[in-house]
Amino acid sequence: MSYREPNAEENFARLRHFAPHAKRVRDVEGIYNAYQEAARIAETPSFFLVDGDNWIVDGFDFLLPRNVKSADIYFWRARNAVNGLELMNGSVKLLSRSVVATMEKDAVDFSAAMKGVRVVINRVASETRFNATPFLAWRCGFRECAKFLGGLVDNPNVPNIVRVWQTSGEKAPNGRWCMLGAKMGAAFGEKWRGTDALKAINDIAWLEKEFERARADAAAR
Repeated sequence: MSYREPNAEENFARLRHFAPHAKRVRDVEGIYNAYQEAARIAETPSFFLVDGDNWIVDGFDFLLPRNVKSADIYFWRARNAVNGLELMNGSVKLLSRSVVATMEKDAVDFSAAMKGVRVVINRVASETRFNATPFLAWRCGFRECAKFLGGLVDNPNVPNIVRVWQTSGEKAPNGRWCMLGAKMGAAFGEKWRGTDALKAINDIAWLEKEFERARADAAAR
C-alpha cells in the first residue's frame, strides 16, 4: 500500500521476492480509503498489508508462528530506520477483511480503531524506511509522537519511547527532521490530548504547511 513514497518501487520489488503474488494499492487518497481498497482486492478472508516504505528483512516468511492464538489482527514488529526502535510503527499486518470493515472513517489512529482481537508477533518483519525525504521523516516523527502524547497509546514506556524519537538518529538520512517532528508532534499531542484536534495528523495538506513553517524557522536560525 503506497502513496508517493520515493522508495515504493524498490520496496515493492523487494516484497515480490518474498511474495510473488503480492498486489499493489497505489496512490489512493486517504488512509481509510486505501485500507478499504486493499480489503476489496484481497481474494482471501485475511490478507497481509505492507506499507510502501517498508523493506522486508531477510528470512521473513509471511507465516504465523505455530500455536499462536486466533485473532483478527496480527502485527509484526518493524525496525525504525532512523532510531532503531522495534515497535508497531510501519509494521507488517495480517488483517481479516471483516475487521477492516469496522474502521472508523474519521479515526485518529486507523489501526487502533479497528474492532477485533489483536496479537503482536515478537519478531521483526521489516525495516520502516520512512525517512526518504525531509518531509516524510518529519511527518512520521510528528504523527507518532502526537499519538503517544495524545493518549492514543496505552504503554507504560511511552515517555522513554518518545525520548528516543526526539534524541536518537541524528546521523541517519533526514534524522534531524525526524527528531524535530517528534518534538513538535509531542507538543501538539500533549496540547490537544483527548480532543478531535488530533485528527489533523491525518491531514496531509495541514502537515505540509506545518513542515514548511518548521523548515522556514530552521532556516532563519
